[in-house]
Amino acid sequence: MPKPVKMTDILRKYYLSYMSVFIILLCVTCQNNDNSAAGKKVFRYNQINPITSLDPAFARNQANMWAIQHIFDALVEVDDSLHIVPCLAKRWTISNDGLTYVFTLRDDVFFQDNACFENGKGRKMVASDVVYSFNRLVDTTVNSPGSWIFKDRIADKMPFSTQNDTTFTLKLQKPFRPMLGILTMQYCSVLPREALEFYKKDFRKNPVGTGAFKFKKWLENQGLFLIKNEHYWEIDEKGVRLPYLDGVRTTFMPDRKTAYLEMMRGKLDYMVGIESSIVNELLTTDGELQPKHQGKIQLIKTPYLNTEYLGFNMTFKNNKIIDPLSIRRLRQALNMGFDRELMLKTL
Repeated sequence: MPKPVKMTDILRKYYLSYMSVFIILLCVTCQNNDNSAAGKKVFRYNQINPITSLDPAFARNQANMWAIQHIFDALVEVDDSLHIVPCLAKRWTISNDGLTYVFTLRDDVFFQDNACFENGKGRKMVASDVVYSFNRLVDTTVNSPGSWIFKDRIADKMPFSTQNDTTFTLKLQKPFRPMLGILTMQYCSVLPREALEFYKKDFRKNPVGTGAFKFKKWLENQGLFLIKNEHYWEIDEKGVRLPYLDGVRTTFMPDRKTAYLEMMRGKLDYMVGIESSIVNELLTTDGELQPKHQGKIQLIKTPYLNTEYLGFNMTFKNNKIIDPLSIRRLRQALNMGFDRELMLKTL
């Protein structure tokens, strides 16, 4: 969502799985999204799970990912049709043997202004920043949950290198076709060495990236406030520098019903998911918006990448499985007991 905020863009950078399900989005269309006190356009949404870190190396859950993608960019990204498209990299080539990826970077991208830089002025992003970011991801002292991205895949010697400020090279041990798609994940965001050396462990709550919004304030378990990056690199087809918004405000109300009530009061612009107790209040039996809400709420249904699963604990004793769920027919019965059509309608 560091691009102009459209509902399709909210979903666009997730590379979570290959199972396509549906999710329902709600958006209030009143007040033109303005912050009446300051005359600013601020997008307000609720995240039911609080974020735990604003460090891309720890973008392991959706709550962290949504926040981090506002602040940081990666070499490539996924568009709303799940195509891999340029971001910090303008273009790339892959060798015939599938082992070498060469990325040509943009030369007009600057890190956000921050106290970690000389005179507080953000410097230009260069290829060595990509090398630093990826090396940090695989650094065992960092203990990033995203280190699996490169585990047993990158070359043993100099897997990350630069030829100049705008050319970054990635080398693999063996061909791995999904590699380009994996690089769209928030784990692979590019960040500056200065910020890590300046903030050290506090970088998790003092993020510095190249994204459309820069960090303002984070009240843990309460709210996150981001403001427009005036020097963001992306320009739309009309020559207008993005983003269109002046800021993003995220609250962390764990109860969807409470978030819904706040939205109906005009305190939120967007929420995701519908709590079961308000399904009939919002939707008809056909899953459409109730007539009384027409013109007040936009109901948007869209494909969404997500996987939900049930894990069975197969308990062993004396080399024998003793858990009842080890019985195949019992597991089949549980599987057949799900009314999938009803589940899709209600969840």
